[in-house]
Amino acid sequence: MTGPQESNISSPGKSINWLTAEFRDAGFERQYREFDAPAHRRHVLALCLISLILAVLVQTIIGGQQQEIPILLKLARVGHALNIVFMLTACLRRFHYRWLDASVAILAILVVWQSLLLEDVAEPDKLGLLIRNVFLIALAYLLLPTRFLFYSATVLAQSIICLYQVLTFFHIDRTEQLSVFALVSGLVLATIYIRWQRDITSRRRFLLTQQRDESLAQLSESESKLRLVTDHLPIFVAYIDNQMCLQYANETGRDWYQLHGVDIVGRKLQELIPRDYRSIEPFAEAALKGEVVHFERVVDCPDGKTRTVAVTHLPHLSANKAVLGYFSQMVDMTEIKQSELDLKNASREAEASNQSKSEFMANMSHELRTPLNAVIGFSSAMASGLAGELQGKQSEYITDIQNSGEHLLSLINDLLDLSKIEAGKLEIYPEQVEADDQIERCLPFVKEQAGVGQVRLRHTPSPDLPELSVDPRMLRQMIVNLLSNAVKFSPEKGTVSCLAMQDSAGRITINIRDEGPGMSAEDIPKALTPFVQTESGMKAGGGTGLGLSLVKEMMALHGGTLEIQSVVGHGTTASLCFPAKPKTIAVE
Repeated sequence: MTGPQESNISSPGKSINWLTAEFRDAGFERQYREFDAPAHRRHVLALCLISLILAVLVQTIIGGQQQEIPILLKLARVGHALNIVFMLTACLRRFHYRWLDASVAILAILVVWQSLLLEDVAEPDKLGLLIRNVFLIALAYLLLPTRFLFYSATVLAQSIICLYQVLTFFHIDRTEQLSVFALVSGLVLATIYIRWQRDITSRRRFLLTQQRDESLAQLSESESKLRLVTDHLPIFVAYIDNQMCLQYANETGRDWYQLHGVDIVGRKLQELIPRDYRSIEPFAEAALKGEVVHFERVVDCPDGKTRTVAVTHLPHLSANKAVLGYFSQMVDMTEIKQSELDLKNASREAEASNQSKSEFMANMSHELRTPLNAVIGFSSAMASGLAGELQGKQSEYITDIQNSGEHLLSLINDLLDLSKIEAGKLEIYPEQVEADDQIERCLPFVKEQAGVGQVRLRHTPSPDLPELSVDPRMLRQMIVNLLSNAVKFSPEKGTVSCLAMQDSAGRITINIRDEGPGMSAEDIPKALTPFVQTESGMKAGGGTGLGLSLVKEMMALHGGTLEIQSVVGHGTTASLCFPAKPKTIAVE
């Protein structure tokens, strides 16, 4: 029942006014009337039938009287009959509910009018017509959905007329008059309350029906969207209830298990997939105990494919934590697993190939160094005159042989070192050394090369520089490589600068700068790749492209990095960056 103000069933626009027993929103009230029109028509048909039966009964009861009927009462009866015919036509032809409302209102007016005309009717007719009119007005009031306020006013008017006529037509004492008044008043109030309650309840039911229909429509739309999404997923999605019955499976799952055209809803898993049921039963039972289950398995699907699938079972819990079922998803991992296997095989083959290459390079380097050392040794002996005095260009030829042999030996040593690094066999023997001292010891190795182009070698010592913990042989090899590169790319009468320093992070860096053509940002990674040369490198006289890549790998063995900064047209700076020593905490 509503409160003293109004009944808020759904929203402010759909609230029910307690006084009029109607929706406050006129549009929504019309919508309710149209919804209730079929029941309205049925009630009108029932009222018409009852009215005809009552008319026949009254006529039968008073039919023996030959009392002349007043003309106005005849007109009222004719109007009543015509209205009944119209009401029947409106119901059968399904007229708009407004026509039915109008006909019911006319019925009420005619009934009241007939009651007012009873004074001119004989005594037996008065009683019969009064009973019929009161019965019709009360029945119409209770059944028909004409406006509550209109019918309430009609019932009150009819009750007043009824009381007046009873007290006037029939001679009863004071006590009986009070009893009749109390009876009629109670019936009127009860009738009004029942009608009010019926209208409120009917509209509430209409709201609940609408809410139910909206909820069902939203549920259907959500289910349609969910099915649209899941049916286009490349994974198998299913829902199994706690009785191990399949309630849902998307298109992917139906394809895998050839379930198209099969009614799967409510069927046992054991019946749908008898071959696989035994293997999945323990995992399903774990999910129905509330556990989240992950596992992988190989499935021989009825579509003829063998799949490796990753399966996840997610329990579906109610508000009180009872397990209602579980959601299952299966992801086809066949291609991923095959790719992983192919990748592992390719990695093994690459490692084996790389190992074979490194071993071949190491063996070849050793095989080449043995005769090459003999060539260098004999050429040095001949250049020193041990085999006799050299004549004419013989000395020049011997020097060329010696220089070429030493250059070739250097390349072979680089190849050997690189192959050892790749094979993980190059070991370092660190010692505490001073960076500036190592630079000074390396400068003579490139002095002759620098003299050809009149390139100046400038080393600026840094006092109080911490010692480095490095392999001194490797450090000198790296510095000579960088110095040789810097001299090679420097212009005639250019300058190559060497500076060892400690940066703000505590790293010790050995910086070697030249004034050569420089490199672009895209060329720097190429310069650090074995056997790859940049365009400027090829113009400067070729080479094998091993120097910088070898330095980079040697720095990695020391936990450091080779950093190159270069600007086209403004030279290059190569930096050997050694990590800072960890701080030691003195314990007292």
